Amino acid sequence: MNKILIVEDEADIQALVHRVLTANGFEVFKASNGEEGLIKALTLKPDLIILDLMMPGISGLEVCRLIKSRQDTKKTPVLILSALNRSVDREYAKEAGADHYMSKPFQIDELLVAIDNLMT
Repeated sequence: MNKILIVEDEADIQALVHRVLTANGFEVFKASNGEEGLIKALTLKPDLIILDLMMPGISGLEVCRLIKSRQDTKKTPVLILSALNRSVDREYAKEAGADHYMSKPFQIDELLVAIDNLMT
């Protein structure tokens, strides 16, 4: 079973994504801020990380940079799921090493397609 880590500080978004992913057969772990997400990413070694950008403490961009800078996690796909939808935000995410960028609000089917593409 593929493991996915959701790093999202908005409880309703986190719950929705968790529900969708578990219904589709994924083992899902959750973190509510960047620091918790980074710790879980390093200890759980998920197959994919869904990461918000705007969070208290360590930002999603910094979490992404740190994950992608480590030998043991640099190949872990990171999908950014953010309310920020400017081209500059997408560019910052790409520079940080993100593998895919989706804006909120998002379509469930598009999220599942993106996850499938990143995990194959």
